[in-house]
Amino acid sequence: MALYLPIKLNITISYNYRVVNAEPKIHIILFYKFTQIQSPESFVDSHMDFCVSEGLLGKVLVAKEGINGSLSGSKKQIERYKRYLTDQEQFSDITLKKK
Repeated sequence: MALYLPIKLNITISYNYRVVNAEPKIHIILFYKFTQIQSPESFVDSHMDFCVSEGLLGKVLVAKEGINGSLSGSKKQIERYKRYLTDQEQFSDITLKKK
């Protein structure tokens, strides 16, 4: 015959772990394309307006010869930027690399 007594245990368990394959909060894209930009100044104005309105951070260099940039933001912000850029005919085939 076994006797079971109720006992109160105070146990503290701590874990050190690393989350694997978690979705990053900040996404970074890198891109460039050599293409003729007729009016870099007006391109910069509209591009800047879009990036500021989306809350993107980074640097985009624009010249008559093309574009080169790296931007960071949330997944949704980056996806909207990709759509914005690739919807423009001259950038429809641009390669955007995720970091």
